Amino acid sequence: LENGVAKQIGRSNENDLVPQKVMGRSMKGLTLIELVTALAIVSIITTLAIYNFVSQVPHRQLKEATQTLIGQFQLARQKAITDNREYTVSIEDSTRYNHPVFMEQQTLPHHVSFGQLNGDGISSFDNNSVTFRPDGTIENGTLYLKNSRNEAVKIVLNITGRMREAWWDGRKWNEKK
Repeated sequence: LENGVAKQIGRSNENDLVPQKVMGRSMKGLTLIELVTALAIVSIITTLAIYNFVSQVPHRQLKEATQTLIGQFQLARQKAITDNREYTVSIEDSTRYNHPVFMEQQTLPHHVSFGQLNGDGISSFDNNSVTFRPDGTIENGTLYLKNSRNEAVKIVLNITGRMREAWWDGRKWNEKK
């Protein structure tokens, strides 16, 4: 290298580009201890990230199931108004329900089921069925969903067909705004 170029990159002479020797050993790379330590740190961080991700799956599935069910209720209500006839969404058991528009049984995600945390039933509707009339109205009622982490949500349907959700925080129901 020319003297001008070496000075520009912060080197005083060409010998600075050669690996230095410390205590008779050349400093070319990482020691085994440094490598193992770095791998251990990366492994711990990865394990924590995976655990946090997996522990959130039931919550995300409950949220997704709630939104899907509300959307399907809205679709059934719209079809009842459009076709000028009743549409009934009926709950078969803790994880399955029949939707009249799709003409097939729907299933909730793995960690989600119908019902209250205390086991007091899955809805306040007669026969666990929600019937939308041709004018879009229904009987007032509440449908409950829960997940494997003891989180719960209730879907409240009023006579006009309006739907809202509220989440259980362990003490009281909080409506989603």
